[in-house]
Amino acid sequence: MIRLCISLLLSFSLTLAPIRAKEDSALVLEKYLAVHSFLAVDRAWKTKIAFMDRVEDSFVSTTPKPVDFKAAEHFKEIRYFTGSQDEQPVKITVNDCKGHSYSELDQLTDGKLVVEQFSRGFYPNGDLRCFQHWRAGRIVNAVSINPNGKIEEVKEGNGRLTIHEPGGEYRRTWLHNGLPLALEFFKNNAAYKLILYGNDNAILTLQRNVENLILPASGETWIRSGNGEIGFQPLHSFDEKGQVAQQKNQSADVLLMPARIDSRNEGLVQDVQKNWANVYPLRRRNFFNYFNTILSSARLTLQDIDLPTFTVHKIE
Repeated sequence: MIRLCISLLLSFSLTLAPIRAKEDSALVLEKYLAVHSFLAVDRAWKTKIAFMDRVEDSFVSTTPKPVDFKAAEHFKEIRYFTGSQDEQPVKITVNDCKGHSYSELDQLTDGKLVVEQFSRGFYPNGDLRCFQHWRAGRIVNAVSINPNGKIEEVKEGNGRLTIHEPGGEYRRTWLHNGLPLALEFFKNNAAYKLILYGNDNAILTLQRNVENLILPASGETWIRSGNGEIGFQPLHSFDEKGQVAQQKNQSADVLLMPARIDSRNEGLVQDVQKNWANVYPLRRRNFFNYFNTILSSARLTLQDIDLPTFTVHKIE
């Protein structure tokens, strides 16, 4: 009899667990959604419509063609303006190819500048998949909900989000002080790309057997393949006449500017001095010196952000 009672109690508690989880999730979502009441569309607002396609992990604008263009085959973005379209939109909505609401963004502006932003994304059945609140370009608070109802939160700019796409893909973002530290992309439950963010807008993108380091401050972009082969291209800036301008902050230790620029403004670069193999590790090391400092302040490790999955080269 005692065993039967224990068994019934265990069964009852296991049954309650999912219910409580759903109730807890609902309370968390209610807390976030109470922060902002999303604007209802005003018919008096001016609109600007664009169509987009999803290409890998981003949206690409598509130009409607009068003959064969079918709106139902593309995502539809509508920007809403209270005044001139030269100003910032107060609201942006996106519908998927089937007309389901995909995302919604409200912007509080002073006309020219965005002061605050609130966004939410939806699954095709209308369930919420994420909510994010930005202020001055940084995430303040956010929440993500996976298809099974699991919640992840960013509080006061710190935490992790895992945002799922309706097609089964998802991306995971680690944030510190409102800014992204790392962004990982998944397809078929397997990670295929990791982006790390450094100082001065530096970005290191890691994929299987290849890495790409972009350094805007010094006008450099580097690629290293799994076999160690290194490639380089300068990041061009242009003067008022549309001509390629010399990069002011480019490091003097490499003399990497090409001998000439062709008519298409493409750099014709060769490793004449045979020094790329020596220079790139220095650039990469400087990137990780800064990145590891920020990672430590966020109480994270390289293992936490899944770096060993991608890195085929040692972290100096």
